[in-house]
Amino acid sequence: MNVSRPLTLTLSARRARDLRYQFALEQQNNGKQVWSQPDIRSIEQWAQDTWASTWPAEQLISSTQEFALWLDAVNSSDLALLSSKSCARQAMAAHHLCAQYRIPDTALSNDDSVEFAEWKNWRKQVIRRCKSNDWVNPYDVQHWVLSALKQGDISLPQPTKIEVSPRLQSPLIQAIITALCNSGAEIKHTNHADEKVSTREFSQFSMSNKEAQYSHIAQLIAGRLNHYAERDTKATPPRITVAMANPRDDGALLESALNRFLAPWRTTPDAAPLTPWRFEIPEPLSSSAFGADAACVCSLQLTQNEPELISQLLSARSLGRASTNSADSADVWQDACALDWKLRDDCRPQFSLAHVADRADSAVGEILTELIALISTEPTQQKPGAWADSFSNRLECLRWGFWDSLDSSAFQTIRAVKQQIAQLGTLDGFLGDIKHSEAISWLRELLSKPFAARAD
Repeated sequence: MNVSRPLTLTLSARRARDLRYQFALEQQNNGKQVWSQPDIRSIEQWAQDTWASTWPAEQLISSTQEFALWLDAVNSSDLALLSSKSCARQAMAAHHLCAQYRIPDTALSNDDSVEFAEWKNWRKQVIRRCKSNDWVNPYDVQHWVLSALKQGDISLPQPTKIEVSPRLQSPLIQAIITALCNSGAEIKHTNHADEKVSTREFSQFSMSNKEAQYSHIAQLIAGRLNHYAERDTKATPPRITVAMANPRDDGALLESALNRFLAPWRTTPDAAPLTPWRFEIPEPLSSSAFGADAACVCSLQLTQNEPELISQLLSARSLGRASTNSADSADVWQDACALDWKLRDDCRPQFSLAHVADRADSAVGEILTELIALISTEPTQQKPGAWADSFSNRLECLRWGFWDSLDSSAFQTIRAVKQQIAQLGTLDGFLGDIKHSEAISWLRELLSKPFAARAD
């Protein structure tokens, strides 16, 4: 691999992005308008790029594709399982741990339990299927890179620096770092324990409740940022980390406090959702308004639709955009919301789209009639890629994502949803022809991936 630019490797993709961002700020502060992009990548990304540069015959599969293999293996078992998907996830995670910790097959425990025997059987099925189809996962790629480094088949650009921290890494990554050092790379430690740290006063506060606690934290952060902005506006902004014991439970309280003190513009109805903070584990893409509406439209059937699904459809703002007259879009959406209230009085356990269209006013009825005609043309079974096309046609029929103007966050979210729908096509060789219910299950699996719009 011949690369002329200096190479910097990091332990995470986020750290690599931060270093690239800091480099860009430094160039701007030095008055430059154009500069060469530095080659800063995570070790995992560099391993995949290095492997791909050799034009391998194997195909790198995604986590969803690999999960499909494990789920197929689990479903072939005779074990009575409460949840095949949960079991497949845990089995795949155990397989990944074996790869990360470089545990050979001969070192696996001789546990005689039925569950462990079944896991080893599933693992053999997945490995055998991958070998027969020339499929590899990211850990296979990392093992290949490690072997190539030891054999001297990879030439590193000079200089090559590896930024490491005291945080423990898996034995596989540690072995790759050691092999990189033996090939001429330099280690750059990021442990700042030896640097001079300004004295800080830590005070213990007794708060009446969690809301007051996070409000106090938000005020402290706002005060520190304001002081920094008044003192120096050109240097790289500070990064403040807030450690939370229960981020899933208390994340909403913290974000509410941050909205009040750091992003007051978000309190307005048409505010841009971009924020100057980011959670380490973002919410799934399906939790966004665009993701939830897309999943709703794709889940619709001609009959047997749950009341919650119909209610979500009629409450979606994209339904108003489906009107041919943009001036009437607000009225169409209001009529759809009014129809939602009327249908609740029916107290039906399930709804057909035809019944909803009959109860609707003319504009909403025309939109739903067009959607019904489109769904009627869909086969009962087809490949995941064909379902992706069908779902895209549904969203286009309702003009989902078609807005006169989009802020950066909405644009990124819509693009991410479209990309995940298109990812259904990558499962054609893994699943074959599937029903609508199975396609929706896999679409929700894809939309469950964490997503946060980037503000940099």
